Amino acid sequence: MTDSRNPAEASREERLTRRALALGAAAALIALAFGPRIGLSVLGGATISVLNIVALRRVAGGLTADHSARSAVVLAALTGVRYLLLGGALVAIIAVWNADVIGVVCGLGAPNLAVLLELRNGGLRALRTPRPSLPPDDPEDSENPPPGA
Repeated sequence: MTDSRNPAEASREERLTRRALALGAAAALIALAFGPRIGLSVLGGATISVLNIVALRRVAGGLTADHSARSAVVLAALTGVRYLLLGGALVAIIAVWNADVIGVVCGLGAPNLAVLLELRNGGLRALRTPRPSLPPDDPEDSENPPPGA
């Protein structure tokens, strides 16, 4: 869900999602060298993690939009349902399909690595809070003289 009110932030979120997808796919290809079970486990974990990011973006966009209190409650309830679905998907991948747990955990970490790479490249500079500038000293301010005066 892109936010048309802030195109820079929307493009940053899309870039993070694309980077997480690419890192998850690359990790799955590398993990295939250790066997198809591990490679598919990494791919499954990365898929769940990227779907989680997409769902979080939609929920966050819905919560920050101008809606009634009732729709905010519905979105919060959908967030709980999202966690149940994510848990069910993890159980299905690990227990039913007999996936490698370490591979799934490695795949789940793809978005974290995407955020770290974005930080390293300076793409999240807008998230830093600027330091307030101090007002210039007023020479006529007799209550608070400058230090050393």
